[in-house]
Amino acid sequence: MVVMAPKDENELQHMIYTGIQHNGPAAIRYPRGSGVGVGLDWQLSEIPIGKAQMEKDGSDLALVAIGHHVQTAIAAADRLEKEKGIHAAVINARFAKPIDVDMMVKVARKTNRIITIEENALAGGFGSAVLESLADAGIIQIKVKRLGLPDRFIEQGSQILLRQDANLDVASVIEAAMELVNFNRSEQPVIANVRSINA
Repeated sequence: MVVMAPKDENELQHMIYTGIQHNGPAAIRYPRGSGVGVGLDWQLSEIPIGKAQMEKDGSDLALVAIGHHVQTAIAAADRLEKEKGIHAAVINARFAKPIDVDMMVKVARKTNRIITIEENALAGGFGSAVLESLADAGIIQIKVKRLGLPDRFIEQGSQILLRQDANLDVASVIEAAMELVNFNRSEQPVIANVRSINA
């Protein structure tokens, strides 16, 4: 079973084509409402199954997003760089199943800090699958924060208000990134002091 989620309407049409060509069951999850407004490619092409895409490179942390929230991650990364001097990589996961383990391991080793962003329940969701894939690959000494829907009833409302309520807007991603980066920076001098005492 292949499960995909597009970042925009152009990627959606390629995912539909990919699902048709796939020799097996495939599902595509996309949000209600209008698209982002990007242009559509005339030529359809298959997306390699289980392969994520790096939208933006960065060394301080990685924002691993799926579906609509790739746009959120890109906007947050741009503001983090301009306003805070923090260089965040943005990964468009594209697939909730199978997870691109190679890409997850690569960004985990490079940044040591990952924020997953999804519009799904956190319990047993995309972020959990990323953590499992990293653990299976032996990558456990990293800082991870998962952003997604809480385990409670989600009321009706506009997408903007609901995403703010669930801490899935750009401001919330920036706040989570600052906490993760500042936590790592603040603990380094403590480790250095302990080593000097033991030496």
